[in-house]
Amino acid sequence: FLIDCTGSMEPVFNMLKSNIQIIIDNNQTADGKEMSIKGRLKDEYEIDIEIKCALAGFRDRESSSSKGGENEYFEEIFPHDDEEEGSHLQHFTSNMDELQRRLKDPKGRYVPRDGGDVAEDIAWAMKNVMSWDDWKSNEDGSKQSAGQAQFVVLITDAPCHGEKFLNKVKLQQNAVAYDNRSNESG
Repeated sequence: FLIDCTGSMEPVFNMLKSNIQIIIDNNQTADGKEMSIKGRLKDEYEIDIEIKCALAGFRDRESSSSKGGENEYFEEIFPHDDEEEGSHLQHFTSNMDELQRRLKDPKGRYVPRDGGDVAEDIAWAMKNVMSWDDWKSNEDGSKQSAGQAQFVVLITDAPCHGEKFLNKVKLQQNAVAYDNRSNESG
């Protein structure tokens, strides 16, 4: 998961954390059906898979650095024990409880703050994530086998910096309309 931790995410951040937990945990609905990806694949297609997740967050480099911030991009490293390689650190983990603990820590890094402009520094954050050595396909570094999938779940509320991705006039109109909307809760 690559998560936008800019201030504009604050209204939805708790819901975001809960939805990530639903995706990765083995929670059940009232009728006993699994809600997690792993559980649904097992229930619906009789496929049992191992899921490993990674966690990284980002804020705009410009707004963080101008305010003295050091943590514009951050990633989690998890301990891993392997019979062949022994103990080492890696980005991906199958320990979903530890991943959730780090994501939900109120004093941790995954707290929305800073920002100031509408667009986010997504390309820079994605480049950092894709540079991890952990993206090798198999333990031996060989190419990915059939039945394996690797992907990034990008969670953000705004487009990327750059004219190719951002129509500033339209975006500003949408922002004004959003700010002027009536109170939806009451």
